[in-house]
Amino acid sequence: MFTSQETYILTADIGNTMTSFVVFKGARAVDRHRIETSVSQKLFSRHVEKMLHVLQRKYPKLSVVLVCSVVPSALRLVQKVFARSFQGKVLVAGKNLRIPIKNNYRAARQVGQDRLACAYAAKMLYGSPSIVIDFGTALTMDVVCAQGAYEGGVIVPGIRLSLRALAEHTALLPQVKIQKPSYLIGRNTQESILSGMFHGYTALIEGLVAKMKKKFSRRAIVILTGGYGNFMGTSLKRCVDKFEPDLVLKGLLLAFCATKD
Repeated sequence: MFTSQETYILTADIGNTMTSFVVFKGARAVDRHRIETSVSQKLFSRHVEKMLHVLQRKYPKLSVVLVCSVVPSALRLVQKVFARSFQGKVLVAGKNLRIPIKNNYRAARQVGQDRLACAYAAKMLYGSPSIVIDFGTALTMDVVCAQGAYEGGVIVPGIRLSLRALAEHTALLPQVKIQKPSYLIGRNTQESILSGMFHGYTALIEGLVAKMKKKFSRRAIVILTGGYGNFMGTSLKRCVDKFEPDLVLKGLLLAFCATKD
């Protein structure tokens, strides 16, 4: 299913907030780097170039990079850096790397490649039907039906976006630091916001999972991934079966392996 244990492949997931780079040896992640996407273009390029030099020294046989991006400007910067400093192949999901899953979205081109990569990884690693919860800057929940096709899903503003919107569009509510509350009923404004955020998203996800299972299949496997996946994981134990932090990147790796079969 995965590449040879002797092969090193670099994968990249360019998100709105963070860009994750993971080196895989076969199916095992052996090296990780995270870079803020939202910094200046100059600083972002410098960080990517520095990371690439480090990885090329550590893994001189590294010859393939698989990239998934939801930020076109950041993708262009990454491609420029690799064009200058990397001699191997750079394959970008949706361009020269196809995610081989049937897409039942009415407007197929509107689906983010990260969502398709997650769906494909869920299908290949855990089977179908399945539900993928990707908790990043946006919260997406996607369904793979029993026949193994991508059916679509829902998109909700993520935790960080919601808290920022609350602070920016109200006169008296502050920006709060994201942390888990130990209470349900807040006794001040900050506590009330944190409780609403944490318990509100828990209830939202549990409710949507229940509705999706009722519509598609009660036996659907639920996989949690994304930057806030670990943060929310303990509160979602009742509805989540697996936590897979590298689901997008494993989807890229599996798609690449499928093209070689």
